[in-house]
Amino acid sequence: MDVSIVLLSVFNRPVAQSLHNTLQNCFGGDFAGEKGNVFEELSFNEFGEQLQPMIDESEEEQKLSFDLEEAKHGKSNVANMLSAKGRQLIEMYTEMAANGYYQKDGTKADSVYNDFEMKKFRNICREKMTDDEITTVLDYGGGGSDWDEPDFDLESGQSAKQFFEVSLVNTFEPARNELEKTKSDCVICMDVLEHIFVSDVPKVVNELFSLAKKLLIINVACYEAIALLPNGENAHITIRNAEWWKGVIDATAVHFEEVEVMLICSTSYASGIIYEPFRASDWHHGAGFSVHTKSASYNAR
Repeated sequence: MDVSIVLLSVFNRPVAQSLHNTLQNCFGGDFAGEKGNVFEELSFNEFGEQLQPMIDESEEEQKLSFDLEEAKHGKSNVANMLSAKGRQLIEMYTEMAANGYYQKDGTKADSVYNDFEMKKFRNICREKMTDDEITTVLDYGGGGSDWDEPDFDLESGQSAKQFFEVSLVNTFEPARNELEKTKSDCVICMDVLEHIFVSDVPKVVNELFSLAKKLLIINVACYEAIALLPNGENAHITIRNAEWWKGVIDATAVHFEEVEVMLICSTSYASGIIYEPFRASDWHHGAGFSVHTKSASYNAR
């Protein structure tokens, strides 16, 4: 058995090369030469059992390397995903985060994007995150959120990590050059999608699903912001009603059937509609064909 040929026939070249090098280290550079093939007396299954730990280690190393490269080139990945207008908006939001913005009443706000938007939804989201045993979170477009700061919940004095019982949080915020996106148990996206150029919305929503292992929580504002872009337009540049956003989410959910989704559509800063959490896979288990949407009004506090 020519080990090199077997490796190349079963695995891609980087994995095969890594395994080949590992075998050389384990058995000597001549492991298929003077000593004879060390696997000559092994059955194919036994050969596989010998290799499996090496395969797992090699694939894990490659995954880590890939993740590091993704993080390193995060900014270019964001740019490549978005349209030209979407990239221009990122530049505007970066400028606003650094220098403040003008508001509809003509006044200037200097300290901006420092609010922890999830705070007003903490009681709505806590039960779902606890039930799904969420331990890792990606805060997508997290702005100024600080998951370690005390008094996220004023009554208990707990930080957000403590309140939601999570151990690891990764914040992605391109306007602040926080570019790492780690696939996590739960993806949180608060007050973000209304800031996305409309033609980029499907791509961003698809990415949100792809980064969630178990749960995706989205809040989207369906009303004008008080903030203005540097060009004078309202900062909420994609204002649509709740049903429109629900349609976008449903159409994407079918490609990620096991991810549970909670959609909250705000009609004002502290009130709106919350849709019943669902998985697209649930749609296949009903007796009939109609899939009914359930929602309720909420008042955040």
